[in-house]
Amino acid sequence: MNRRFLVAAPLTLLLGACAAKQPHSKQIIRNFDAPGISRVILRASDADNATEINLPASVPPSVSIIGAPYVGTKDYSQPDLNWRKIPFSRSGVDFVSRRFGSTLVISTRNEISNHGREYTLQAIDLWLALPKSIHIVRELRRLTPDGTPDLSSP
Repeated sequence: MNRRFLVAAPLTLLLGACAAKQPHSKQIIRNFDAPGISRVILRASDADNATEINLPASVPPSVSIIGAPYVGTKDYSQPDLNWRKIPFSRSGVDFVSRRFGSTLVISTRNEISNHGREYTLQAIDLWLALPKSIHIVRELRRLTPDGTPDLSSP
């Protein structure tokens, strides 16, 4: 019996530690129609690490984006103890877009840093199904407490 405990206890701790650092399991997937688009601007906290995957052109041309939601913790000594009451499912982290002529701006919404907790989208993939190659611009977004998307003009 003691021998089982000696093997099971470290294994349980190891699996628990690995699970605590994993992104939230449900991915966020959004599709945006993109006829006439020649440039995509991605504004996200993890934009530098986004990968692009070029697919054969679709009808209508489109850009799909996938991100893995992630909840991170920073400083537990924050004075507001209610930060734990915001479950990820209600955080509203998402992708939104706005078109400016031939430019499509895609921004994250509700990526926040608030009360010792961060809600972000990581492992971002851009699936491009456009008739021609396009220019991708990656712009890092600094996390804020309100998470307002940046859909400003390029």
